[in-house]
Order: sequence, then structure tokens, then C-alpha cells
Amino acid sequence: MTLFAVLLAGVAAVLWFPTPRRPWSRSPDLQLPAWLRPRDDALPGRLRWAVGAGAGMVAFLLADSLGVFAVLVAGGVGAGVAVGLGHVEPPSVQRQREQRIRDLPEVLDLLGACLAAGMPLRRAAREVAAVSQGPI
Repeated sequence: MTLFAVLLAGVAAVLWFPTPRRPWSRSPDLQLPAWLRPRDDALPGRLRWAVGAGAGMVAFLLADSLGVFAVLVAGGVGAGVAVGLGHVEPPSVQRQREQRIRDLPEVLDLLGACLAAGMPLRRAAREVAAVSQGPI
């Protein structure tokens, strides 16, 4: 059983340190199911899988009394952590989204005022974009 923990530590080390492109890495045309695909702004894959391998090692050591099933528990925990970290929204993205939500009423009010004053839609949008501070 300690051999499995050493194997997971080796996997974590391989994933942690940068290496040249491996021949078995994912090809660009390979389509993963939606629940396996990470967000575009998620943590890098190497980091997610290294953390997952570490979580698998901890789970293996905690479930060592289960015998052979400890390997299954460790693998499930490791893969679950790696896939789950791909779906976590980074705090910076959350702050930007909240800022856009806060700015939207003001921007729409300015756009409505410009249109009510008789400006064409394109020019009104350009003028509002010029005076807006945020990402909108």
C-alpha cells in the first residue's frame, strides 16, 4: 500500500515540474464531455492534477484500513479534486462580473439619455463607452 502512495507522489512530482510536450497529451481535436472540460480561466491543468494527486495521497493514507478499496477511494478523490478545481471561478472573474452588474444600470441610463437626445445608436454607444470606467 505504501507503494501506491509513492506512485501518487511520483505522479504529483511529474505534473508539478514543467516538461516538454508528452506524446500522450491531449490532442486539440479531442472533445471531452462538458462536465470534464475546465473553465477557460481555470487553474492550469498541471497544477489541478498535482493538487488532485496530493489529495489522492492523503485520501489513501486516511483510507488505508480499507485495503484494496483504498486505491479506488484515492483515485476517485484525486480525480474529483482535479476536475472540481477546473470548475471553480477565480476571485478576479467574480469581482469583474459583480462590477459589471453594478455598472449596468448607470450605463443603460446614459445610453437611454443619449438616445432620447436624438443621437444615433452607434454614436450613443460610442460616447457611453468613452465615458464608462468599467468593463462595460
